[in-house]
Amino acid sequence: MRYLSLPELLVLHDHIIADTGGSFGVRDLPALEMEVFLVLNHHEIEAGTDEQEHIILSIASGQLNRPDFEQWLRQHTKMVRQF
Repeated sequence: MRYLSLPELLVLHDHIIADTGGSFGVRDLPALEMEVFLVLNHHEIEAGTDEQEHIILSIASGQLNRPDFEQWLRQHTKMVRQF
C-alpha cells in the first residue's frame, strides 16, 4: 500500500488547482488525503459530490462516528482497473 507524505499531497493539490483553475488553499485536508489514498490503492468512491460533502460535514459535526463512516466507505468504494 502506498501513502503520500503531506508535502507530496500539497504539491499534487497545487498541480490540480493550476490545471483546473480552482482556488488555492486546502479546504478539507483529511478528505483530500482519503481521496489520494484511495486512488493510489486503485479504489474510487461511488457517490456524488453532494453525498460525499454531506458525509464529510456529518463527520465534522459529530453526527457520524468513525465506525459508521467506515461502513459507508466500504459500501461506496470500488476497485478500479490498475494500469
